[in-house]
Amino acid sequence: MKNLFNYTLLAICLVTCSGTENVPGEGELLLLWDLPGELPEASGMIEYDGLYWMINDGDRGPWIYGLDPLTGSLERTVYVNGSNIDWEEITQDENNIYIGDIGNNSGSRKDLRILIFDKAAFASDTISPKGTISYSYSDQSDFTPADQNNSFDCEAFRVDQGTVLLFSKDWKTLKTKVYSMPALPGTYSAQPKSTFDTKGLVTGAAYDKGKMVLVGYNPDAYYAPFLFIADDFSFNTASYGNRVRIDFPSSTFIQAESVIMTSNGDIRIASEANPLAFARMYSAKF
Repeated sequence: MKNLFNYTLLAICLVTCSGTENVPGEGELLLLWDLPGELPEASGMIEYDGLYWMINDGDRGPWIYGLDPLTGSLERTVYVNGSNIDWEEITQDENNIYIGDIGNNSGSRKDLRILIFDKAAFASDTISPKGTISYSYSDQSDFTPADQNNSFDCEAFRVDQGTVLLFSKDWKTLKTKVYSMPALPGTYSAQPKSTFDTKGLVTGAAYDKGKMVLVGYNPDAYYAPFLFIADDFSFNTASYGNRVRIDFPSSTFIQAESVIMTSNGDIRIASEANPLAFARMYSAKF
């Protein structure tokens, strides 16, 4: 997403965000490395074939970048035959990689889509989608533009068991509504399944072995990131067993945009560049 900082805040002393009833404690973000200059927005990432694959959102072209997970150095650049209106997330299943052209800051888009690629295609430097999932939200009837003041923005989704789950970025309630649709090419009306009181704007998701991790930030708390971690997560019902929320109040003005759980169990968060910080990769400790 585009940089959304209210620049009048730059003259205000930084304060820590207050806790909520589902905050068990606070975490710390440890800086690993600055992202390459090609990735100022870092809107989505996955770990695949020994690299971190990352994307920018709109206006940066249809490029996918493969980074060394130890150093952050740029190892691969892949061009996608197609447009990038507002790419906001990348995910994978056993056979495919999915890129979500799903950003909708104004709530007015009628061309939301997820591009599907064969994993084997990533051996090439130029690739084309093998299919497209086009969709709308079943509970949206008003498409009047309302920039940063609507409930139908989205920057996070995951695929498992043939199902896409979308996690909304609700500017009005600071909750996330979970929508479901098939992970197959076609045109769908995404159906709401549940709502999580994340108390912030969700910008990315990671899933592994029953654990769902959502990342985001709270614009009312100087853009301090948070994690919403749900165990025993069910793709069928979009429900979970236990959950915790971790805040990072000492990491203000870090606009967290994407998250992964690495193969060794680490949680890593990538941030977008802003007037106070470079785009960077962090390790979350709590």
